[in-house]
Amino acid sequence: MPGSIGPEEAQFRAVGILSQQVRAQAYTLATADGFALIGWVVVAYLLLMLFLRPGKFSYKDLRKMQ
Repeated sequence: MPGSIGPEEAQFRAVGILSQQVRAQAYTLATADGFALIGWVVVAYLLLMLFLRPGKFSYKDLRKMQ
């Protein structure tokens, strides 16, 4: 690598740069996985809402009781 004093320092700097790149890619993949998980949870809750029935009590019923 340019600016290195010797081959050992060049190798050390190269490993450091590679480590930073791998860390950045892992962070990007983890963020993408998080958004995918949130998307699937939203889809699951929307499907769950299709099977829900209206409750026996509503706010209209509570107003009538007062």
